[in-house]
Amino acid sequence: MGRPLGSKNLVTKETIAKAEKLLAKYGSPLEKVLRIVEFWSQVRESELSKSSRHRNLQKVREAEDKIYRGAELTANYFHAKHASVQQQTEVKALHAVIRAPAPCQTTEEWLQKYRPKHLQPQSETPVMTALLQRLDDESKN
Repeated sequence: MGRPLGSKNLVTKETIAKAEKLLAKYGSPLEKVLRIVEFWSQVRESELSKSSRHRNLQKVREAEDKIYRGAELTANYFHAKHASVQQQTEVKALHAVIRAPAPCQTTEEWLQKYRPKHLQPQSETPVMTALLQRLDDESKN
């Protein structure tokens, strides 16, 4: 048997009644903090409206500190907390076929097949042969 689901026990009912009575008498904590922030905002504005010679910088700093603390206290009421979000990702396996070169037995064989073209020994062309012969003839004379 017992009490029905969701019903509040005696202690909970008394606590809620006390909280409601205090709330009715003094107002909500949020309202109090907002009133304090409003007061210190007015203090700050009145000090900043004075000329720099008559301005009390200590009072301005104190007001800014109180405004900042009030903003910290009320942030949870006005801005939702951002929960961490898990990303659902799928890892897809990619299948690929590569065409690898045929294996070589020795280093020399590999160099003959795959050496870069700019490292190939220069083949003699007819122009080069004629130039070399001309240089030889001139050196002999």
